[in-house]
Amino acid sequence: GTGNIVKNFGGGASTNPAVGIRANNQWGVNISYNQLNSNDGGGANHATTLRGIYAQAGTSANATISNNTVTVKSGATTSACTAIDNAIGSTAASNTVAINNNTITGCTYTTATTGTFTGILSSATAATVNMNGNTVTGTVVGASGTTGACTFQGIYCSGSATSITMNSNSIYSNSIANQTGTMYCLRAGTTQLTVDGN
Repeated sequence: GTGNIVKNFGGGASTNPAVGIRANNQWGVNISYNQLNSNDGGGANHATTLRGIYAQAGTSANATISNNTVTVKSGATTSACTAIDNAIGSTAASNTVAINNNTITGCTYTTATTGTFTGILSSATAATVNMNGNTVTGTVVGASGTTGACTFQGIYCSGSATSITMNSNSIYSNSIANQTGTMYCLRAGTTQLTVDGN
């Protein structure tokens, strides 16, 4: 899963989720140096759950997701829109999930009322999760002038990994247009966390 260009995926009035690159039940997966854009002007914004990269499952697995550039554009209102979503590596067994040096840029979810945009999400309960050197920039979330409670999450490690690092990330020039939205730039669960140099 390296060095690919994936564009204009999803779109239209589909009720099914769309994803640019999906890996399921993989061990030692490497998803790196890819360029993804769900709508570069030649497609349509997707009307329900949308992901750029989805590493779905792989018990106790190692995973590397690095140096990707991802743009996703949602046309939904309440569904999740996630640029990179990792669940590979749950059930800790001295394994490492590395999500490093990715660029999430130019994403839009301007139809969101209560929907959530997440730049990078890892829900894996791996032994070690490293989310370092990533950039999330230029995202606009929320339908302007509405009072819906949409959410922006830049980098979020929701899984209770044994050790989590979030170092040297850059999250800037992102905005919420509707009036009661919530913004989390760096977010983590209840595990011991190291955050430095962001």
